[in-house]
Amino acid sequence: MKAVLYDKRSSPNVLVIRKVEKPEPNNKQVLVKIFAASVNAADYRSMRMGIIPERKFFGADIAGRVEAAGKNIEKFKVGDEVFGDISGCGF
Repeated sequence: MKAVLYDKRSSPNVLVIRKVEKPEPNNKQVLVKIFAASVNAADYRSMRMGIIPERKFFGADIAGRVEAAGKNIEKFKVGDEVFGDISGCGF
């Protein structure tokens, strides 16, 4: 999968698109295939202030489709179209 990441090694420090390993949802998570994500002024300001998400992914506002769901998930099923703010989940 592809993700927008902070690359400290580049000059100047920039956001780059890179291939990353596809995550596996646990029993209480869903995996969403993201069709659109915001990378906006808030992301830029955070980056400039040195506030970098733990996994270095930016883009918290998302829209996509559920691709996999953990066994304890009842409100969503594979194929559901979803949108939301994932900033509280580590982006």
